[in-house]
Amino acid sequence: MHRTDEFVDDMARAWLGERYGAAWVAGLPALMGRLLREHRWTPVRRLTGGCTACVLVVDGPGGRCVVKVTPCVTRSRHEAAALEALGCSGVGPRLLDHWEEPSEVGDVSVLVTQLLGDGSSLRHEGANAPSVEALGAMLRAVEECGAQALSLHTDTLHDHLGPRLERARGGGLHGTQAPADSELVAARETFHALMSPTPGTWVHGSLHPGNLVPGADGRLLVVDPRPFAADPAYDAAEVCLKWGSERHGRRHNLADGRALWRRLRHRLDHDGERVDAWMRVLAATGF
Repeated sequence: MHRTDEFVDDMARAWLGERYGAAWVAGLPALMGRLLREHRWTPVRRLTGGCTACVLVVDGPGGRCVVKVTPCVTRSRHEAAALEALGCSGVGPRLLDHWEEPSEVGDVSVLVTQLLGDGSSLRHEGANAPSVEALGAMLRAVEECGAQALSLHTDTLHDHLGPRLERARGGGLHGTQAPADSELVAARETFHALMSPTPGTWVHGSLHPGNLVPGADGRLLVVDPRPFAADPAYDAAEVCLKWGSERHGRRHNLADGRALWRRLRHRLDHDGERVDAWMRVLAATGF
């Protein structure tokens, strides 16, 4: 008989319960136990930090891999499409399998991907800060992928950042202080200007330290894409802004983000004003 804590930690359990309901979390042991039996997977360890899925490192007939299970079927389809592109380019894990099925807790999507390293990200304690060279090379590789059409239509950032700008009135992650009303008004105006017209490229969309993985050859790799139609300056802004804030558990610090961008800008062909504008929008969300 499996237990919930075999598959998610306390924080993920709380987030998943808030997002999908207590019944989904309660049914997780039965769902994951069945999947492990059916696919002859042996759990190695859970991967922590996510709030949208149960993620495990497993050993199976094809070797060690990562299994990600979520009821967010549409979002998972977008992630699979982005993984196909990122994995083929060598900047992300290879997508090994993806399917949807009815389950004990409703329809779920299952993603199976290559394990990068031991699964540890730059969010883990003791992880070294990436070099500017590695950050620049990673962002250029992701940008090249984003210039190619995905196999399905992606969402835009309107549905993602719009609600976050509204929720920011109550503060952000880690109990961070809510921004001033004037800051939110300016961020909304900037956001709509950046998205008019909607760009024809897509971005990774979630480049925080938990989704950056050190490669064996010194390169920086990415996992867990949440692709959106946006210009590549968005990914650069998110990397710069979130590196310091998420590592140290504080509200997004524009001064730190701008300092990193000054070191990084000569390695990317981005409009610096757009990068700064995206940082201001993201800083206002507090997330």
